[in-house]
Amino acid sequence: SFVRGFLPMAALLVIPAVLIYFQPNVSMLIILCIVFAIMLFIGGASLSQLGIAALIGGAALVVLLFAASYRESRFTAWLDPWGNKSDAGYQRLDASRQKLLFLPYRESDFILSIIAEELGFVTVALLIAAYCFIIYRGIRIALSVRDRFASLVAAGFSSILAVQVAVNVAVVTNSIPATGQTLPFISSGGTSLVI
Repeated sequence: SFVRGFLPMAALLVIPAVLIYFQPNVSMLIILCIVFAIMLFIGGASLSQLGIAALIGGAALVVLLFAASYRESRFTAWLDPWGNKSDAGYQRLDASRQKLLFLPYRESDFILSIIAEELGFVTVALLIAAYCFIIYRGIRIALSVRDRFASLVAAGFSSILAVQVAVNVAVVTNSIPATGQTLPFISSGGTSLVI
C-alpha cells in the first residue's frame, strides 16, 4: 500500500537527500532519486506510486534548477552554449585540446572528452561497452541470487553505476546540462573511485 509501503521508503530518502542538497550537490541528489525510483520499481512498487514519485521529483527538480544562479546558468548555457562561450558554455564548445589545458575539469567531469579526443571513437565505444558489460553482470547477479536482500544490493550497485555513467556521458555529449558528475573508475580523485 501507499502508506505502509511507499511512504516509509520515501522517508528513508529524506535525510540523505537533505544532506546532499546542502552540500550543495544537486546532480548527485538527482542521481540518488533516480536510483531510488529504480529500486522502488525493482522492489515491487506500483506504477501509480512511481507516477506520484515522478511528479513530486519533477516539480522539485524545476524548483531546484532555479533556486541557485549557478544551476540556472548551467541550464541556460546548455540551451545556448554559444551565447555563453566564454563562461558556462565553454566546456561544451569542442575546445578541449587537452595538452593546451583549455577544457575545464578535464581530469574529472570531462575526462570522456579527452579520451575521445586523444584515443578516438573506437576507444570510447569500447569503454562504454565495458561499462555495459559490468552493469549487465551486476544485473545477472541480481537476478540469479536467491537471497532477496543480496539481489537488491546487486541491483542497487548496478543502478548507481549505470545512472552515473549515463549522466556523465550525457553531459559530455551535451544531451543534458553540465552536472559535475565524474566518470566511474576513470575520473581522477581517489574518493570518487572508492565511493
